[in-house]
Amino acid sequence: LNFRHEKPGELIAEIHKVNSTAPEDPDNYNDQCEEQSKVDLAELLLERVPDLPGARLGRGWAGLYPVTADHRPFVGPIDVSEPALITAAGAGGYGIQLAPVIGQIAADWVLQGAPVSVLGSQSLAPSAERNIPGH
Repeated sequence: LNFRHEKPGELIAEIHKVNSTAPEDPDNYNDQCEEQSKVDLAELLLERVPDLPGARLGRGWAGLYPVTADHRPFVGPIDVSEPALITAAGAGGYGIQLAPVIGQIAADWVLQGAPVSVLGSQSLAPSAERNIPGH
């Protein structure tokens, strides 16, 4: 649950949930907020801020999160035949928090040809296997 004060009398809140492991079509998905999601949000919000006089639910929206099947970002060359083409994608809602280390790993790929600064970061290299649900 994330929430912030938007303006007098208004709070913006959101919950992130993954309902599907199947890839979604970004040009054709359901962007409507389900009623149960609104109820879940209200319950979580009231647990954390129980005294919200006059609180009511407003409109809702649903969107897509850019995540890989294994929920770890891709950082590295997307195609071994084009090693200079580096990608850094799929961090979902953690992109801002991970940006410094993702940037360092991407810089290593560009300058060193491999990730050398962050232990274990080779495992973030893009691969077809990493983007298959259940692998």
